[in-house]
Amino acid sequence: MVTKIGSGAAAASTCAVLADTSLRCWGQNSANYAPGGNRMASPIPVAVSGVTGVVSVAVSGGATCAALTGGTVRCWGGSGYGLGDGTTKESATPVTVAGIATARAVAAGADHFCALLADGTVECWGSNMYFQLGVQVTDSYSGTPVAVNGVSGATAIVAGYFNTCAIVANGAARCWGDNRTGQFGNGSTGSGFASAAVSGLTGAISIALGRFHTCAALANGSVWCWGSGRNPDGTEPSPLTPVQIGGVADAAAVAGAAQRTCALLASGTAQCWGTAVTIPNPPPLLAGLSGATAMVAGYNHSCALLANGTVQCWGANSNGELGIGAVSSTSITTPTTVVDH
Repeated sequence: MVTKIGSGAAAASTCAVLADTSLRCWGQNSANYAPGGNRMASPIPVAVSGVTGVVSVAVSGGATCAALTGGTVRCWGGSGYGLGDGTTKESATPVTVAGIATARAVAAGADHFCALLADGTVECWGSNMYFQLGVQVTDSYSGTPVAVNGVSGATAIVAGYFNTCAIVANGAARCWGDNRTGQFGNGSTGSGFASAAVSGLTGAISIALGRFHTCAALANGSVWCWGSGRNPDGTEPSPLTPVQIGGVADAAAVAGAAQRTCALLASGTAQCWGTAVTIPNPPPLLAGLSGATAMVAGYNHSCALLANGTVQCWGANSNGELGIGAVSSTSITTPTTVVDH
C-alpha cells in the first residue's frame, strides 16, 4: 500500500513511499541509476536500497532525494552539482546530505534540491545559476545546503525547473530563483537571490510550479495563477500577480510542471489545463480519475495517489515513467494503474 508519492519538475520518473516506509521508484534514473551516465529506465517499480523511514521524496533531472524520519536527507544519482554531501560525485547508492538533521520534506528542481526544516526554515543545494538556492554563493552551485534568505515559518515547499516557493504563515507564499516570466507573482520579472513575497496571496494550502508559471490552491477552494502561459485562443497572457482561474471551486491541491497544471478536487477528481494562467472557461475534468487524495507532476507525466493505496499515472511513457510495465512512444491520456507497487 502506497502512502505518499513524489516526482519533480524535470523528472521522467516517480517514487512511492509504502506503508512500511520503504521506497519504490520507476521510470528514468530512479532506483536503476549507475554512475557514468547510465540512466536505465524501469517501467515497473523497483525497491531502493539504503533508505528506510521515508517521509518525503523528490526527483530532479538526474538525482533523487528522500527525507527520513530521523530528519536526515539521503540522495543518489547525479546532476553535475553534487548530492549535498560536499562533493560533485555521482552515486548509485544513497549518500547523506551534509548538515541537515531536522528535514520534514524535500523538493526537486531540474538540478537543485531544497529541504523544509522543522523550524520552518529552508535549505537548498545544487545549481544556483538562477539563484534557485535563495542565496548568493561564490560559485554557480553549492555542494552543501545553504539557508534561503528571508524564509521563516514555512509549512510546505515546492520546486520548479529553476525556482522554488514556500508556503509560510497565514498561507502567504515566498518564491526565489528564476523569475524571467513573473513566476514570483510580485509584479516583477527579475530573478533574485532573496525570496520574494507573492503579492496579495493568503490562504494558500498548495503551490505548483510550471516551467514559466506558478499556481496556488487556497483554503476556499479557488486556484490562482501567475507568470507566462498560453490560453486556448492562442493568446499568451503574462500576469505578474495572481489571477483567479475560472471554473475551479473546490480545489484541495494543485500539481504542475513544464506547461500544465492540475487542480485536485475535494471530490477526488481533477481539473487539468495546459499553459494557460487565465482561462475563460472551466478547465475540463480529467477523465477516468476518481478517489484521488494526492497528485504529483513530473516533466511530461503526472501521477495520483488513490484512497485505496494504489497509484495511477498518465502522460509521457517513453522512459517507463507511468510504471505500467512497458514503455511507449506515445502518451497515455487516461490514468492507468501502476503495477507491482
